[in-house]
Amino acid sequence: MSKLLLETEGQLSEAEYKMLKRAVGMTIGELQVNILDLIYEQYPELSDID
Repeated sequence: MSKLLLETEGQLSEAEYKMLKRAVGMTIGELQVNILDLIYEQYPELSDID
């Protein structure tokens, strides 16, 4: 998803890029809260955050 932002920067209008950046941020946040936190709770060795 971060690569998408890098590849589209400068190709979209400022408003479109801002909207895409927010959507990517929200999606990454949802993954963290709803999926990754559960995985790290069960398998703490997978987390790179100490």
